[in-house]
Amino acid sequence: MGNKNGKFSFILSGFGFETKYSFNKKCYKKINKSLYLSQMKQIIFILIAIIFLASVDMYLAEKFIWFFNIPNKTLIYISFSSLIIYCLSGVFLRNLSGKLNHFLYTIAATGLGVLLYFLFSNLVFDFINLFVNITPYISGIATISLTFFLSIFGIIHAKTTSINNLEIKIKGLKNNLKIVHLSDIHVGHFRGAKFMNKIVNIVNKLNADLIFITGDFFDSKSGLKAENSEPLSNFNAPAYFVEGNHDNYSGIEKAKAFIKQNNVIILENEVVNIKDIQIIGLKHMSADENTQNFHTKFKKETIKSTLASLNIDKSKPSILLHHSPDGIDYANEAGIDLYLTGHTHSGQLFPINIITSLIFKYNRGLHNYKNTKIFISQGIGTTNPPMRVGTKSEIVQITLKAE
Repeated sequence: MGNKNGKFSFILSGFGFETKYSFNKKCYKKINKSLYLSQMKQIIFILIAIIFLASVDMYLAEKFIWFFNIPNKTLIYISFSSLIIYCLSGVFLRNLSGKLNHFLYTIAATGLGVLLYFLFSNLVFDFINLFVNITPYISGIATISLTFFLSIFGIIHAKTTSINNLEIKIKGLKNNLKIVHLSDIHVGHFRGAKFMNKIVNIVNKLNADLIFITGDFFDSKSGLKAENSEPLSNFNAPAYFVEGNHDNYSGIEKAKAFIKQNNVIILENEVVNIKDIQIIGLKHMSADENTQNFHTKFKKETIKSTLASLNIDKSKPSILLHHSPDGIDYANEAGIDLYLTGHTHSGQLFPINIITSLIFKYNRGLHNYKNTKIFISQGIGTTNPPMRVGTKSEIVQITLKAE
């Protein structure tokens, strides 16, 4: 927190984001009201999250004490508080390298998922106990067993990559086009060069005409190594990339250099024409000047202003690449036929996927908005907990057909 040259600023960090808020006292009244409200909503969200975590801590500690009739309540409260704090610290540990930090992050990230399912399992058996009288000890064993099952299933399921096949009709397309859409690979602590070789081999067997990667290739600084991006050079079709928020967290210039040196074309607010179709690639940004999120760090450029500045021919078929599913109305105004995106992971873990479906208008899959189709990939990798429950890791194969 600081006050310099009449400028007041403070930084809030955690939960996978870091946002700097800055207000010039002299021109405070000139701040866009919508942007100010958006900032306040984010602050309120953080406060609610803190209250929620404190409540979860108390609830889990009390349940554990009840299960096993533990007399030393203070010890249990301290233990659960420490465990929750440690698991949340994984957000910061993931950017550190070295074997010790890798071990600490692996435990923290996995523990975060386990805690989620311990909470969920407790709620399930609380509901069952409304109808069936189960002893505390049996409830405890059953709760821990369900937690263990869901956690192990989530870890195994996250390592299974499926292929999602789609056919999409595009107006004005002269010839059928086969594309592969990859998103949110998250190379880092849990995925490296070996994993990328596996993904590249799967993609090459699909014999695509074009390959699109919509951000978050890297998860953190720990994965920012040349060897992790080298498998990209083995793609058997032209590949195009747009940045995501995790690429920025990892170090965007270095990330782009590693990706570019492996024959992947990086698109940064530009239009390229390939096989009678326009490909528009954007940096990661907010929809417009009145909306902000934790991940774009108040960039001046927006989807609205950037699309308006580009020379897009509305009479030709077009595909928009952007990391997050924002600004669909502006994409439609620009004449975009297909919008490819990712970012949401579809929530990654049940029941979080229910929450993300409420947060994002488009959370996963194919949707129509007027004359524009938007597809949101569930992603290939994971962020924080190396688990997937209720979602899947997917490589998307899309056959574009003339309408």
